[in-house]
Amino acid sequence: MLDGKPSADEAKDQQHEEQQFQEESTMSGRGHQEGVDEAYAVPVPPPEAQDTNGRYGNNEAYGEQHDTVTFESAKEKVFSNGGYPLLVFVASIILTITASTACSDDNDCSGKHGFAVAAGVISLVVSAAYIALDRVNNLTPKLQLGLVVFFFAWWVFVAGFTTFGNDAPFVVPGNGYFAAWGGLLCSIVLLANAVGRVQESIDRFAKVGHRYAILLVSSAVVLIAGASLCTGNGCNGNSGYAIAVGAISFVVVLTRVLLGAKFPEAGSKPLIMFLIVWWTVALIVLTFFNPFQDVGNGYFATWASLICSVLLLNH
Repeated sequence: MLDGKPSADEAKDQQHEEQQFQEESTMSGRGHQEGVDEAYAVPVPPPEAQDTNGRYGNNEAYGEQHDTVTFESAKEKVFSNGGYPLLVFVASIILTITASTACSDDNDCSGKHGFAVAAGVISLVVSAAYIALDRVNNLTPKLQLGLVVFFFAWWVFVAGFTTFGNDAPFVVPGNGYFAAWGGLLCSIVLLANAVGRVQESIDRFAKVGHRYAILLVSSAVVLIAGASLCTGNGCNGNSGYAIAVGAISFVVVLTRVLLGAKFPEAGSKPLIMFLIVWWTVALIVLTFFNPFQDVGNGYFATWASLICSVLLLNH
């Protein structure tokens, strides 16, 4: 330092210190601002939190749960259980309209026609309640099982009461006839699905169990159809044969179903071949001659029994 003035080196050092101080102040200000920004920043969800439509819905990656109601989710609810509850609902509507039309044409809604109307309305209300409860996730497993058991028992009664007998309203195939049997078949599937979910283990028999179940039902239908043709004087023609065919097949198939996986593997093929031969002969006798030449319960049940017996080979 000369005459109180800093030397060139000292001035240079002082200038360097002032420049460093300004840089530190600037960095400190930025850090403070970034801290404020982070404190008030809106979190941006990661890309994996988006659904296929770009919305942020239920995703564990985002850490929050947001209920997003879409057309797809609503459709999935309505068509749950394969859409069979909805099909029962539709069958109920068709049954009610067909029976009501018959009542109007005859100016009489007593007897079995009146029962058909009431049966359709009751099933309509119950199936609508089933779909609504399932839609809002209030359908507990116990309630579901109770409803499907009701559907099964109800439609067995409906199909039997409205399609069998000379005075039944839907003896001839038509809207009411197919609605009655369609409601029963959908109820059987619903019951099978509900029981299947209750079971904790499913063995290999379950792969063909539904075919045995259909064969069991069709055998019973042939039996009942044959019995409905019998009068007080006995069974004429091949009606007695139809009863025997249905009864024997029913007992054989029921035994197979009850044994399940305990049934010996070596006996499966011989049993299936017996059923195929049994129902082939029955089909020729009952549908090419009497009593099931005309389309009806016995006709459809005989064909269904043979088809299911053949399908049992493919398992």
